[in-house]
Amino acid sequence: MTPADWRPAGGPRAYRAQQLAVGAAIEAVTLAAAAEGLSGHAVLGFDVTRIDTAYGLDGGADTDGGTQAQICVGAVRPDPNWEIAVMPR
Repeated sequence: MTPADWRPAGGPRAYRAQQLAVGAAIEAVTLAAAAEGLSGHAVLGFDVTRIDTAYGLDGGADTDGGTQAQICVGAVRPDPNWEIAVMPR
């Protein structure tokens, strides 16, 4: 079983297990959103330090380690360009 906090276990296996768990959580949320008729997708390329500060996380050992992922969930807005959310402006 993978520990919830991979840092005490250390090493690349624990890190990869943590990343797989984060991916599984993202998939579960996006599938649940789709089942409710909502849009859901992971946000890529965000500033982790700024997000941790906004959420009041310090990424230290006495917290959950900081932001691992972000997921946008909301109503689907029709648009002829379905990739509009990820295109540069």
